[in-house]
Amino acid sequence: MLVEFKFWGPMIKNLEIKQLCNLILEKTIPDEDKYQAGLTKLFFRAGMLAVLESMRSERLNALVTILQKNVRRRIAMKRYREMRNAAIKIQTWWRGILARKLVASIRKEVSAKRLQCAIRRFLQRHKFISIRNSVVMFQSCELCCSPSKKS
Repeated sequence: MLVEFKFWGPMIKNLEIKQLCNLILEKTIPDEDKYQAGLTKLFFRAGMLAVLESMRSERLNALVTILQKNVRRRIAMKRYREMRNAAIKIQTWWRGILARKLVASIRKEVSAKRLQCAIRRFLQRHKFISIRNSVVMFQSCELCCSPSKKS
């Protein structure tokens, strides 16, 4: 925890425990008067063990903070994705409703135009036929009742 893995990883694989302990002590305690390495033990001056424990607890707290940050981020991202997908579904549903309303209004408008066209055509045709029949009747009466035929 106090020293990065790249420094002590190979030493653990080769079981170089004494060198590993010396490396950790050199990296964490710059003053060599505060500790001494024996053949099988490490000897610390008074209060040094407490300093090491406080460094260890600070490092643990920092790692726990990073872990909490990452977990909270993951939860927040998951919640954001869920809310975004829900919003997209609602927007899609609403756009579908609006599109159906638009299509219905366009259909009504087209139907109304077709009906108006048919009614106008019917009325114009009826008017035309009426005028034509009147003209034909007038012309046929003229032929029947013309003064040249009476003589």
